[in-house]
Amino acid sequence: MDTGWSDTLQEGTLLPRACGVTRREVLASAIGTLAFPTTALDFAIMPQVHLSPRRRRASRAIQVFLTGGPSHLDLWDPKPGLAETMRSSFLPIPTKLDGIRFTELLPRLAGINDRFALIRSMHCDDCGVFSHDAAMHQMITGRVSQMSDHAGIITAIEGDFAKTRPQTTGSIDANGSNILSATGDLRKHIVETEINAESPRTRNRYGNNVFGQELLVARRLVEKTPSVIRVHWPWRDSRHPNAWDGHDNLSIRLKHSGPILDNALSSLLTDLDDRGLLDETVVSVVGEFGRSPRRGVSTSGNLTRADGRDHWPHCFSAVLAGGGIGRGIVYGESDECGAYPARDPVSHADLFATLQFVLRSIGSSTQSNDSANAPTGRVVRGLLV
Repeated sequence: MDTGWSDTLQEGTLLPRACGVTRREVLASAIGTLAFPTTALDFAIMPQVHLSPRRRRASRAIQVFLTGGPSHLDLWDPKPGLAETMRSSFLPIPTKLDGIRFTELLPRLAGINDRFALIRSMHCDDCGVFSHDAAMHQMITGRVSQMSDHAGIITAIEGDFAKTRPQTTGSIDANGSNILSATGDLRKHIVETEINAESPRTRNRYGNNVFGQELLVARRLVEKTPSVIRVHWPWRDSRHPNAWDGHDNLSIRLKHSGPILDNALSSLLTDLDDRGLLDETVVSVVGEFGRSPRRGVSTSGNLTRADGRDHWPHCFSAVLAGGGIGRGIVYGESDECGAYPARDPVSHADLFATLQFVLRSIGSSTQSNDSANAPTGRVVRGLLV
């Protein structure tokens, strides 16, 4: 029976044969409202930047949020010795770093992991957050809250940028900063112009899908001007075949989402590095949480079938690159089941503090207190050069 799915791993994007992406779909995703989670691509363009006299590590940032919560065990942190109900159905493969394995879903990233840092001991603080919105709020803002404010790093760095309002049509950030958020026709014009300026070969290398094209646009924008670009994984609905929120059919889903991520992210990091931009552009890639070590069990109250993993905030992985982040670092370690950090845990607040630090000098302080309801985040020095 033909289900409309591709069952083979191959170079290029794996999409259901009935789900080809068009330029219109890329534009429709990219020109959505600024409110999370409907936005897939957010711009914050700073055409005039006054660098602080204190040392700045990065003047540009691309934040990639793998909305839905990818399975660390099936991507970055395979545990092939586990029982069948726990280990990944995908084989581990060697990477550029001795002794470090990814799964076969990420062959291109495995070939360049000497260019980025991998955290294998991420976790959400406090009572453990199983809700997508609450957990993503922690990842973006560094705060424990149920609020819908997702200004995060963009708000945190505003003090370092010029107070002169850019001479461009658009809307200024609600907090009163000079950071321009492109909306409406301006956003559509930016995305369409940038995509059309690239060759078909380059566009295909990033992937003929919304996510790949948005990372390509993000790269082009940071090439032109100091910018903070936020890209969300565009397929949040758990029923979509490319969704990370795999409560069922996880193995089939990952044959789609894994190569999409592998092609787009490896292309972005390679292009930034080859163009001499990676040292001044910090790239962060993280979901709101990981997935449960054991398949077929419910940890959040959601129905999770035999080939599915439920939400798991206690341990997951993140990728950082550029802007003062060390290369070829594997920081932290999960336990033998991938259930909890075994060494050097990194909380959402720690990640936020570290990104804030590389985006602007905060003097000798290594702490970040974002609000009264936030835990104290530490700058993770082991990730820095």
